[in-house]
Amino acid sequence: MHFYTVIGFTNNRYFTDATAACMVISDKIFLLLLTHTKFSEFTKKKFTDTKTTASIINSLSLERFTAVNEFLTKAIKEAAENRIGIKKLNFMKKLKLQS
Repeated sequence: MHFYTVIGFTNNRYFTDATAACMVISDKIFLLLLTHTKFSEFTKKKFTDTKTTASIINSLSLERFTAVNEFLTKAIKEAAENRIGIKKLNFMKKLKLQS
C-alpha cells in the first residue's frame, strides 16, 4: 500500500482490513491489494509467478506531460530495485515495474 500512496493514490479505508487494501486511482478506477488467502476467495485458479509470466497490464492517462514525469519520478524512486525499463514513445512514456 505504501508504494501506491507514494505515487499519489489514496486508500479507501472502508474496503481495507488486514486481508485487503483498496486504493483509489480515480473516481472510476480502484485497485484491490489482496493477501493470497483473500484472493483465493475470488478464484480457484493458481497464482502465477510474476517474475516469469505476465499477469496484468495497466495504462493510466494524466492530463499534463509534466504530471506524467512527476508520477514516473515517484514510481521509479519508490521501486528502484524493481524497475525494468522506461521508454519514451511518440505521445507517451512506458515504465515497466516488476513486483
